[in-house]
Amino acid sequence: MFEDDDLSANQRKYRLAQELDLGNVNPEPGMSESEHLNRIRTWLNCYCVDWSHATQFGKPAMISVDDFTARSCREWYRSSSCNLAIDVHLVAYVEMLRTMGHFKKEMARPGLRIVRTYTQCTITIVLKGL
Repeated sequence: MFEDDDLSANQRKYRLAQELDLGNVNPEPGMSESEHLNRIRTWLNCYCVDWSHATQFGKPAMISVDDFTARSCREWYRSSSCNLAIDVHLVAYVEMLRTMGHFKKEMARPGLRIVRTYTQCTITIVLKGL
């Protein structure tokens, strides 16, 4: 029950963020650079919360793993001298969740057969540990 309420609340939040076009990388005319950066920052935080929730609870994410803004967040971080130093952590978290999202997508492929293999590197590490 609680989990369903939480999912429904998150759906409303992401829908509102999409309606406000927070993830638009092109600033609207007359918008200050700091406001534009804050809108992108807010969208990236929504992306992180969505994918973190989806990963943690095994639910589908509301925002696509290939969202343009998330996909281009490295360039966004480098594009402005007004970005905050802490934004590098946000970008790293987005990249980590994108990697996890792609892994999750690959693991859900129909007909996937997992084969365990042991590499020379793994064997070497095990032998050195003995």
